[in-house]
Amino acid sequence: VAQALMEAFAEMIFVHGFVHGDPHPGNILVSPEGSEGFTI
Repeated sequence: VAQALMEAFAEMIFVHGFVHGDPHPGNILVSPEGSEGFTI
């Protein structure tokens, strides 16, 4: 989980130029293995 979060945050910052202003556990959704995509 930590590796996936680090990669996601690095991509968000260095590829997309976006910085998450409120990163805390309540703002992170971990889904079961094999699930991909975003849910809004």
